[in-house]
Amino acid sequence: MRRLLKFWTKGPLRTRLGPRVVKAISVKCLGLRTYIPSEFARKPRDLKDIDRWKATEFREFLLYTGPVALLGSLCDELYHNFMLLSIAMLLLLNPRYCLHYCQYAHELLVLFVQHYGQLYGQDMITYNVHGLVHLSDEVKQFGSLDNISCFPFENYLGQLKRKVRKPSSPLEQVIRRISEQSQSHETSVKPFALRKPHCGGPIPREVLVSSEYKELQTNKYTLNIAAGNNCVQIGSHIALVRNFCTIDQNDYVVYERFARREDFFQYPLPSSHIGVYKVSHTLYSMTSYAIVIFTGQGEVALVPEVWCIGTDLCYWPPYKTMLRFEKAVHSCQPPSEQWSKHKIRILSTTDSYEKACRLVRKAEDTSDIQTDANDNPANPPCRKRKRRSRYISDSDESDDTVPNEFAEPSSPPPCPSPSLLSLPLLPIVPPALPPTSDTRSVSLPLPSHTPSGTTISSPDNDRVPSTVTGMCDDYWFLALAKGTYVVKLACVCAFYVTRHAGYKTSRPNGTTEPSHSDKRN
Repeated sequence: MRRLLKFWTKGPLRTRLGPRVVKAISVKCLGLRTYIPSEFARKPRDLKDIDRWKATEFREFLLYTGPVALLGSLCDELYHNFMLLSIAMLLLLNPRYCLHYCQYAHELLVLFVQHYGQLYGQDMITYNVHGLVHLSDEVKQFGSLDNISCFPFENYLGQLKRKVRKPSSPLEQVIRRISEQSQSHETSVKPFALRKPHCGGPIPREVLVSSEYKELQTNKYTLNIAAGNNCVQIGSHIALVRNFCTIDQNDYVVYERFARREDFFQYPLPSSHIGVYKVSHTLYSMTSYAIVIFTGQGEVALVPEVWCIGTDLCYWPPYKTMLRFEKAVHSCQPPSEQWSKHKIRILSTTDSYEKACRLVRKAEDTSDIQTDANDNPANPPCRKRKRRSRYISDSDESDDTVPNEFAEPSSPPPCPSPSLLSLPLLPIVPPALPPTSDTRSVSLPLPSHTPSGTTISSPDNDRVPSTVTGMCDDYWFLALAKGTYVVKLACVCAFYVTRHAGYKTSRPNGTTEPSHSDKRN
C-alpha cells in the first residue's frame, strides 16, 4: 500500500496525481476521522504525512477508508487495480471468507500483479509485489492471514515486558507469570456493561424508562450513540443505535433501522458477497418537531414533539437566554414537571430541524403552512402572526444555524486517464456465503416522510448476545440477553466526503471493521 500511495503522490508523471486531486483525497480522509470506530488504533491522516504513517494506517487505508476516499478521484483503471488488491486482502484476512474465497482471492492477486505491471511498469514488480500471488498458499495451510500476522505479537509485546520484574532470568519470569495466569480460576463477569448515564433520549412514549445510557462496553468492543460507534447489524437488518435504556430491570438497546440496502461496488465482485452494503432511508425518525400556536396569544413557536401533551398542551422551559432555549429545542431535551404548561394548537410536525425553522417563519405570515399555496404572489397571506419574542430571533440569517448537509459538492477533476491496456477479465465469483443469522423482526413499509442517507457497512465476528426484538411507538427495542446477535459495524458517515470529494451519494458512507483490534498495549 505504501508503494501505491508513493506512485500516486510522488511517482512517474504517467500515474502521478495532480495537487488538487491529492488534496481532495486528503480532505476525504480527514473528513472520515469523526466516524472511525474506537477499535481502530489511529485516525486517518493527510497524505502529505505519508512518510510518517504507521503500518496500521496503511492497513486501514487499504481495507477500510481507501475504497471510499479514492472513489471519484482516481481514474477507473487505477481505482479498479486498487480494488483488486483491497478485496483480495479483505477475503484472505477474514476468517469466515478466507477458505471459501481462497482460490478466488488468489486469481484476483494474479490479475492485480499483471495489471500492476501494465500501469506502473514491469520493472516496478518487486519481490514483495510478486510475493502476493503466494499468499493463498499460506492461507490454505495456516488459515486467515491474521493467524500469521505480526500485529497480534506486537500488541501483546507490551504485556510480556510488564511481566518482567528484574533484569535476571527474563524468560523464566515470563513463563512463570503466563503459567500462573493459565492456572488461575476466572471469575464470571457480565458480558457487557452500560455506562455514561444521561437523560437526553430518545425514549418511547408511554413506556416507563428507569435509566438511560450512552455507552455499552464489552470485552471486545464498545457501542455508543455517537457517530462511529453506533452502527450495528441486528439479524439481517443494519441499524443505528440511538439509546440504551433500562425498563423493568431489563437492559434494552433502542435503534433505528435502514429500509434500503444495496451493493456499494460491483468490481471485482458485488459487495454484498462479503457483507459490504450501501444503506439508505431510516425507517422512522426518532426526533420530530412541532410548530405550535399559543391559543389566546397568537404567538408561534417551534418545540420538540416530546414537549407536547396531546394536541392542546405544551411544556415551556424557564430558560432566560435564547442560546440555552435553542439548544434544548435542537437536542429535543425531555421536559420536566417543573416546567410551565400552556394551551396550544399544533400547526404542523416535521422530523427536520431546518425545515421546522422555515415553517415557523412561514407561520408568522399565514396560518396555512400545510401547503405551498401562499408562496404564489397571487395568493396573499390571510393574516399575520406574531413572533414569540423569547424564542424567534429577528435576524433573517437564522437559516444558517443548521448547515446544509446535502449541499451539492464542488468536484475536483479526477486524474487523467492514461493510455493503458484494458482491464483483465475477472474470474468467476463463487456463490455468496449464507448469512450467519436470520431476522425475526417484522418488515415495515417505508414512510414517505423519512430522511435519506447512505452508509457502507460490513459485519465482523464480534457479537453481543441479544434477544426479544419488538417495536413500540416507532422505536425498535432489543433486550440484551441470550439469543440472536448484535454485530458491530464500522460506519464511516461521509456527507463530508461527498461535500469535498465530488461523487454523488446522499449522506453517510463507511467501511468494514478489522478482524482483530489494532490497538497497542
